[in-house]
Amino acid sequence: MINKSNILIFISDQHSPGISEFDGGIARTPNLNDIAKNGTVFDSAYTPCPLCVPARMAFMSGRLPSKTGILNNYSILPDTIPTIAHAFAAAGYETVLIGRMHFVGENQSHGFQHRLVGDITSPEWKPTKALNEKTRGPFMKCFDETGCTNVIGGGLSPVQEYDEAVITAAVEWLSYPHEKPQFIVVGTYSPHFPYVAPLDKYRYYLDKVDIPWGFREPPEYLDPALRIRLERSCRDEDVVIRARAAYCGMIERLDEHVGTIRNAFAVY
Repeated sequence: MINKSNILIFISDQHSPGISEFDGGIARTPNLNDIAKNGTVFDSAYTPCPLCVPARMAFMSGRLPSKTGILNNYSILPDTIPTIAHAFAAAGYETVLIGRMHFVGENQSHGFQHRLVGDITSPEWKPTKALNEKTRGPFMKCFDETGCTNVIGGGLSPVQEYDEAVITAAVEWLSYPHEKPQFIVVGTYSPHFPYVAPLDKYRYYLDKVDIPWGFREPPEYLDPALRIRLERSCRDEDVVIRARAAYCGMIERLDEHVGTIRNAFAVY
């Protein structure tokens, strides 16, 4: 039998590369820097859709959203569409999903033989207010664009706690011996809003971030409807500074998670 290499894919969420050091940003990212230096960086890559579920399901299926029919975050990937997890399982791999993938609907596997740590977002087509209140508490209204700046700062959040659980589960899985080659996907929710980072990291970036170039005067090429939304949204520069500081802090913490998983995978 031909030996097959173990494969691990780490997927973060709402992660802008331009904030990291390796791409000229101010966020301290030594682990990502090292991967970029010794690996391959795609500087012309683009998403098949600027929305979570359509993009993720395109990644999983290898098909554009126009082919899957998934065009919003409440769409379900049909069980009849095979995924890369099915392909790796057929090739003799043990397929493992640890953490976030944003599957919607009853099927939360789609070819993964193991699913560790469920998703932070509800698998229901339309999550109820009661469910969101139970799982998100005071952060309930911070998980969408309209309320994402309701809570900003340093401290703990459901996102941080979720990611800690994902990383812990992944390290534990990698500590076990396995008979089959591994195809593992580790998914975190960071650095997705709400904009709350570990306190020390939040404070570090407060005097290092600035106002983005398009904040005061949105560029003319923006869609008129989007321009109106931006103009009606928060125009407080202090909010922008604090949100960007928290975002950088979340990226730094994510980089630490990347290092933890990389080290665990390297000795596997």
